[in-house]
Amino acid sequence: MDMKGKGRIRSALVRLAGATSAAALLLGIPGLSGNAIAQDATRKVASQSAPIAFNIPAQSLNSAILSFADKAGIQVFYDTARLKGLKSGGVTGTLTSQAALARILAGTGLSYRFTGPASVTISGAQSGGTVSAGDATTLAPIIVQASAESAWGPVRGYVATQSATGTKADTPLIRTPQTISVVGRKEMDARQAQSVSEALSYVAGVEQPLGSESRRDNLYSRGFLASQYLNGLRLTDGSWGINQIDPYLLERVERIGGPASVLYGQASPGGIISMVSKMPTAEPFHELSIQGGNYDHLQGMFDFSGPVDPDGQLLYRLTGMGRLADGQIDFSKDRRLAVAPAITWKPDEDTSLTLLGSYQNDPDLGQYYTLPSQGTVLPNPNGKIPTSRYIGDPGYNIYSREISTVGYSFEHRFNDTVTVRQNLRYIDLDAKFGGVFALGLQPDMRTLNRYAMYDRDQLGQFTVDNQAEIKFDTGSVEHKLLVGLDYQRTTLEQTYGFDFSVPAFDIFNPKYNLGISQPAITGHTYQVLSQLGTYAQDQLTLGKLSVVGGLRYDWADIDTADRINGTSQDFKSNKPTGRLGAVYQFDNGIAPYVSYSTSFEPTQGTDRSGNPFKPTAGKQYEVGVKYQPVGYDSFITLSAFDLRQTNVTTPDTSPGGTGFSVQTGEVHSRGVELSAVASLDDDLNLRFSYAYLLAVNSESNDPTKLGKQLVGSSKNAASLWLDYKVSSGPLTGLGLGAGVRYRGERYGDDANTFKVPSFALVDAAISYDFGAANPKMKGWTAALNASNLFDKEYVAACNGDTLCYYGDRRRVLGTLTYRW
Repeated sequence: MDMKGKGRIRSALVRLAGATSAAALLLGIPGLSGNAIAQDATRKVASQSAPIAFNIPAQSLNSAILSFADKAGIQVFYDTARLKGLKSGGVTGTLTSQAALARILAGTGLSYRFTGPASVTISGAQSGGTVSAGDATTLAPIIVQASAESAWGPVRGYVATQSATGTKADTPLIRTPQTISVVGRKEMDARQAQSVSEALSYVAGVEQPLGSESRRDNLYSRGFLASQYLNGLRLTDGSWGINQIDPYLLERVERIGGPASVLYGQASPGGIISMVSKMPTAEPFHELSIQGGNYDHLQGMFDFSGPVDPDGQLLYRLTGMGRLADGQIDFSKDRRLAVAPAITWKPDEDTSLTLLGSYQNDPDLGQYYTLPSQGTVLPNPNGKIPTSRYIGDPGYNIYSREISTVGYSFEHRFNDTVTVRQNLRYIDLDAKFGGVFALGLQPDMRTLNRYAMYDRDQLGQFTVDNQAEIKFDTGSVEHKLLVGLDYQRTTLEQTYGFDFSVPAFDIFNPKYNLGISQPAITGHTYQVLSQLGTYAQDQLTLGKLSVVGGLRYDWADIDTADRINGTSQDFKSNKPTGRLGAVYQFDNGIAPYVSYSTSFEPTQGTDRSGNPFKPTAGKQYEVGVKYQPVGYDSFITLSAFDLRQTNVTTPDTSPGGTGFSVQTGEVHSRGVELSAVASLDDDLNLRFSYAYLLAVNSESNDPTKLGKQLVGSSKNAASLWLDYKVSSGPLTGLGLGAGVRYRGERYGDDANTFKVPSFALVDAAISYDFGAANPKMKGWTAALNASNLFDKEYVAACNGDTLCYYGDRRRVLGTLTYRW
């Protein structure tokens, strides 16, 4: 490095020295000083040429370069077209990054040039024959950047290797002792996912039992409704004011199976759904798409990103979409407008501040209508109810929602030891909901009793998460210690009303526009939910063994005021949670693991003595094995779990307890999950999943529930998706995809009196990259996607006798995209 560059580093170290000393005092870390920082930075610069133990076998050159980038932590720029058909002999041994890359490229005719301490460009051979890997040549156009995957950034293809969902730190999935599934942008685009539910439809252990319901992503994991997070911060919902993020605004969607309260506080015992927004990129990126399909679907999308200034210190991203469509049910609409701007400021390589905002307006999203079980899953002497049947009244059908968010993500790395982060967000949500719904069929099995309701939710949520990550060694054990303090406060104002005098309805000969109006307001509540949590986690690594342990303590409060009756209730709960897990990674890529984790969720209400209910508690044991074969872009996870939720409310059967509840109930969920995702070569991608689940009410004072399976949980579920792109010959640029989703039968009510039949759905896709055959059309692609290709009629789930949901019928979408 030249003297000017060294001077800049020394100057930066002087600026950071005071801040580090202050942080050391705040965090209680002894021995950190400005001198320590300077010494650490010097070691960092020297480490660029330090020997590294490589074990990269012979394979395709592209895969070898990706493995090299992951291992060396170096950004590699190259043109993918020059790598087609090339193989690498790999590299094994302890070498410098330069020497290792030279061996990987040996005999390929390609050369490299290091353009910085942690960046290298690979370019084509000079005319006249092969050149040595150490020679520098004129640079080819840079198309692809290969670097170590970030847990908060794009997934390279289908196979993710890093995630922050399980540890709140950038951690290899192979070293995380818990089941984590990741769906990246490329896979979402290949299937044209229109919701987060669809993005996860091929993930093991995740179920969406609401069928064609488009207003929310009610995702269940291991039998429980999963908590949802965006950029590491929780999304809290009201009754009908429900957060729903359009998938086009997302970079990746992840699911962690089992309790995660040790990092996130109050959360479902079944797991969490973690979404990561599209972030600004250093490389310019532009995308425009237009989409059309059946149900009068018309959608436009744009995604722009890149540097703002010549030095690349300021990056931007602007993503947006708009949709006009009809729903599957008569009279239903699907209207949406969403935009998400983001700006990243990186004054140096150790500091990053990203400002994030979004606005989503769903002015007309009317598709929430349940049907009776008789005529859907059970026989009805009058016939079968059509899948498009609308049981409400078009004169009174409301669902509008506005969601605005603003926040930031800050990170500063003081040195190789200490990194601090702060994530903050505020959400404003306003939703109005009104319609006419089913009460039950009369004895003639065709006349439906109904009621009307109205609800308005005005929700505001402030969330902040402060973290300090500290890396250090004790002897031969490496530590990554994470300590944090998070806080969230949610206010929810809800007004609602019901009208049970609505005219009955002939479900087989419907008549509409009966003059039904909005019910009078009968309820008005104001609720404040707050949670303060402090946590500590240590990731210990001793050779091939990784151990993760963590503890957390939470203080939660729910204060509810009834603004009509003038009464209020305040429920407080404090709860410790923890986790412990270990994984051992063999040289062949096999990594068995074991883990124990806990969770909690506050429970509102009191027993007959007036004592407030305790939080429900989750406890899970999980064992499994992960397999990341060396030299192959694939990842396989097999897990078995035993999960219990205690302190569940159940009727008080003691003398004088009628109408009250006690917390002696328990839910027991156990099962097996298998997940495999692979890019078998540069052109073929695969995702396979299988899940076995047995979730029952193991303890209950209600005899109709005791020992019965949870509603909507399938014992068996499986899926397979494949897509292939032709890269040579006359069909170059053609892409084909196909998948099948299977859900086994499941019970339709708490008493398990009837079952919802199993179903299998086929999806398909075909695409064409015009630029692959004609350079003048570079950047243009067209795709045609069909979900439920054979238009199967099926019931997705029932949650009771009048709460059955038809699943989505065939949907066909055509998409034209231009990228530059």
